[in-house]
Amino acid sequence: MQVQKEEVRDAIMEKAADAFFQQGFEKASIRKIAKEAGTTIGNLYNYFENKEELFYIIMKPTYDRFISFMNEHHNHHEGQWINPGEIQDLLKEMINDLDRVFTRELVILIDGSKGTRYEHVREELILFLIEHLNGHLREITQLTNRQFQPEFSRAIASGFLDGVLSILKTVCSTEEMKTLIGQYILFYIFGIMGFAWTEKTGR
Repeated sequence: MQVQKEEVRDAIMEKAADAFFQQGFEKASIRKIAKEAGTTIGNLYNYFENKEELFYIIMKPTYDRFISFMNEHHNHHEGQWINPGEIQDLLKEMINDLDRVFTRELVILIDGSKGTRYEHVREELILFLIEHLNGHLREITQLTNRQFQPEFSRAIASGFLDGVLSILKTVCSTEEMKTLIGQYILFYIFGIMGFAWTEKTGR
């Protein structure tokens, strides 16, 4: 059996991530990935059983980090109304993890995973966001008696996810990404809080 080399494995994974980001799983060529990594397709199969295993190994850490990030925020604030004075501290806490969670691999996971075990991740994440958003909307209903249709939560959740993807697809630097994602999350939080605030002030 041929001895595996870490640098070859890393090169394959790097070039595979490039291909998956540009073309998605289905259209990415395993032969081209091997060539770009400076190896042969036969040698590639010494490291990875097939294209789907390669995709899975690259994507699983991204999936796990994002779900953990969402769960941590959800569990920390479930049943609690966020005080405006706490938002800045919350955002600083979240920004520390943004470069680990919001990556090009997240774009691949959501937009380029058709044909893999992750092909339903987009809907999974939307349902998760809907559940989280509904918790805040129930709080607003208790405070203001304002009622929300189920379609409202889905529209907001879908729009939020699309906005995140748009940022990740267009920014180049980590610092720019952290700034824009941070601002976007802040905009999202204030948008939710705005329903209660306008009802209370009558504006």
